[in-house]
Amino acid sequence: DHVLKNGDRVEIYRPLKVSPKEARRLRAENARSAKNAQRDKNA
Repeated sequence: DHVLKNGDRVEIYRPLKVSPKEARRLRAENARSAKNAQRDKNA
């Protein structure tokens, strides 16, 4: 164990709610939907 001193850096991690792969897939899907909605609006 280590006693923290003034100026020590502490990193706190938490569990991910969504895996990075799934998050990227969801962002791409949302971007695709938004692009299609904008295209339909302008048509």
